[in-house]
Amino acid sequence: MTAIEPPAPDAPAEEWGAFATRIPDWRWPWTCSVLLSFCPSLPGYVWLEGEWRYTDDISPVARWSRIRAIPDPDHWAWEGWLLRLIGDERWRIDLDYVGEWSFWVNGPPETHGTGHLNHVGESLGRACIAAAASLGKWPGGEG
Repeated sequence: MTAIEPPAPDAPAEEWGAFATRIPDWRWPWTCSVLLSFCPSLPGYVWLEGEWRYTDDISPVARWSRIRAIPDPDHWAWEGWLLRLIGDERWRIDLDYVGEWSFWVNGPPETHGTGHLNHVGESLGRACIAAAASLGKWPGGEG
């Protein structure tokens, strides 16, 4: 796959969240079914009346309606899922105390390429999204 250009590091969270869902092989982290009375709350944005609006839980909207929903990449609740989607065996992501992050591709060159990218970002979520963009897809997780 070919690298995809991510949003600017200082772009709004909703731009990064929408971008994440457009990267090939995006999967939602739903772990419950309609038969369960509880699903984990995941914050994000829903598209209402021509704009993205923040909500504390996009799970029901994203799963059971036609309203567009996207994750909040700056919220800690998404970090584990985004890390899983990039596949932790292939990446090393470092965050320093001022919010600068960097990641390295550690996979076989014939499969993933090699390289080093530095960005100034606000969250681990944005780092994961940029990592997936550099590969042109979400390589990890379960289908």
